Amino acid sequence: MAKSIPYWTIALILFTITAWFSEGYHHPDEHYQILEFANLHLGRTLETNMPWEWAKAMRPGLQPIITVAYIRAVEYAGLTEPYVQVFLLRLISGLLSLWLIAQWIKQLTPELGDYYGKMAWFLWCIPYLSVRYSSENWSALCFGAGALLVYSNATTRRFLWSGLCMGLAFQFRYQMAFAVGGLFLWLILVKKAEWKNILVWIAGTIPAFVIGAIADGILYQEWVFSPWNYLKINIIEDAASGFGVFPFWWYFPEFLMKMFHPIGLAILVLAYFGFQKTKNNLWVWAMAPFVLVHCLIGHKEMRFLFPALPAMLVMAAAGWQYLDQNHRTNRWYTIGRRVLIPLNLLLLPAVVFRPALEAMPYFKFIHTTCTAQSGNTVLYVEQRDPFVLVNIPITFYKPRDLNIVIVDSFSQPTNLQAGDLLFSEKMNHPLLSDTTRFETAYCYFPSWIQHFDFGGWQSRSRIWKVYRVKGN
Repeated sequence: MAKSIPYWTIALILFTITAWFSEGYHHPDEHYQILEFANLHLGRTLETNMPWEWAKAMRPGLQPIITVAYIRAVEYAGLTEPYVQVFLLRLISGLLSLWLIAQWIKQLTPELGDYYGKMAWFLWCIPYLSVRYSSENWSALCFGAGALLVYSNATTRRFLWSGLCMGLAFQFRYQMAFAVGGLFLWLILVKKAEWKNILVWIAGTIPAFVIGAIADGILYQEWVFSPWNYLKINIIEDAASGFGVFPFWWYFPEFLMKMFHPIGLAILVLAYFGFQKTKNNLWVWAMAPFVLVHCLIGHKEMRFLFPALPAMLVMAAAGWQYLDQNHRTNRWYTIGRRVLIPLNLLLLPAVVFRPALEAMPYFKFIHTTCTAQSGNTVLYVEQRDPFVLVNIPITFYKPRDLNIVIVDSFSQPTNLQAGDLLFSEKMNHPLLSDTTRFETAYCYFPSWIQHFDFGGWQSRSRIWKVYRVKGN
């Protein structure tokens, strides 16, 4: 009888595929406040192209400076393609997440670890979130590693390294201070760690603050205290509320919607059943104040709670274990398993094989075209520059030899040359339907989909196309 493939092998393949396809960003901050900050430091864009936070010096400098060092290193090795560079960053993020999940599986009891592993590796959104080169993900990685060091059999040396990880988690994302505070309470009240080790743990955070201060100084070219700037502007001056204010309970229905209602509801139910078994778990103690504070703050975004997902999965895994052991023959539990597990497996490929940002395949095609052609490539666009997203230029991926010409209508340019490109936000642009003059150069969606325009959905959808002017 053939041996079954280990779960971690399947997860490795899944995370690697996701890293390859998941181009772009989940939220603009993932790009603009890391890659564009790094691009500015490399001298490849202008300060006028930066988001408003740049002038306030309120964002952590550590991750952009790490990115600068990484880009210089890979370019020195001959890897100059920006898409490959960022793919490797996603792959590194995914592999670190994969490794950390595996280590936590070993720390939990064998049965709970098995349930947790299945959820933490194969829940439909986990591969996508795990490959993000974002402050949320990297702060969570540092926190998870630091928590792992003191979870069991912690020596004084492990407390020191844990403190360093906690400090780095803060330097990647300042809001993690609340999770670190929750862990501090767990160490005192639940683990009952010796005060000598607690002090060593606190001392371990000091090098991280020094590293963060140096990174901020290098990025902003002056000595600044970015954590204070962030607190002062976003919280004290309440600038964050300008991006929307939501009620205390907003995260709960939003979680259901973002997780896909049946699966989100199932996770909440499982977490309810698992809470009694995990109420003294490190993750629960750490993330309780983290979630509470985010509920109290007026401006809310679901990504803010991404670092708390492991705590939710630990509780849900414990609930799954409890129901599996005590109610496996229950009719509703059986129906739930038979519906939700296949549903989750159907959602996985829909996330794994698609770009995080719909514009990325088009940017990549334009980049490839510019690389293949000698001289400047001309790209005509109607009314707006496609390389300007959320009203900010996305210069990291924009080829230097690309000449963008913005026109009110494609009927205006009369001097089109063979090989010129026209970027259309309509799948079938009426002015570009002349097949004697234009040809489809690229469309992310296959051509056969044009034959299925039920209810005119194509005219209401953002299905872009790049056309090319034909030669004589």
